[in-house]
Formats: sequence, C-alpha cells, structure tokens
Amino acid sequence: MMATHSLVPTPQSIRFLEYRRQKATDINHRLLSTPAMTNSEWKEANYHLRHLYTRVAAHGLHHRICLTKGYHSPTDGCQCTICGGPCDTYHIIECKERTLTLSHYANDANFT
Repeated sequence: MMATHSLVPTPQSIRFLEYRRQKATDINHRLLSTPAMTNSEWKEANYHLRHLYTRVAAHGLHHRICLTKGYHSPTDGCQCTICGGPCDTYHIIECKERTLTLSHYANDANFT
C-alpha cells in the first residue's frame, strides 16, 4: 500500500505493519471453517441465530463440552465430555459423537 501511494516508510509505519502481520498470524486458522465464515445469511437483518454464529466463531463454545468446567482458554490437556477426545477451541463443530444442536450448547439455560 505504501508503494502504491509513493509513501516513505517511517519507524511508526513499519511497527504498525509488523503489528498487523503478527495479528494475522495469531488468528486460529480454523476460525475460517466456522459457520460465521462459511455462511453469510447470519448477517441479514433479524437473523434469529446470529448469537449462535458469533459465539461459535468467538470461542467455539469450548467451555460447554470440556471436562474442565467453567469458561477457560483451551489447553493441550482439555478433553471432550462427549467423545472423550482432545478438545480444542472449535472441537464442538466437528465432534463425531455430538447429537445435540449447537443452539443447545449456546443456550445458557441448559448449563445452570
């Protein structure tokens, strides 16, 4: 972009571009396979499952199916309460043993 506009790099612009590159690198690549990224209908007005799409994309509802109780960041030791396998951020999307809907896991009333 700087070359396009004939801008001279400054220390601040170089730091900013490096910061942006690092942020892009830090994004979990599996975020791109969440329903929010693969389906755009949730962006329409009054879409009734918007909360579901955004919650799954934001934190994967990991805390709902992890053996470690309470909201937490996934670790290598996390285990799925449904299938017993490793449980990372977006495991709920691909868990082969899950029989309940994602809406069930997003509903706080089901976990009080």
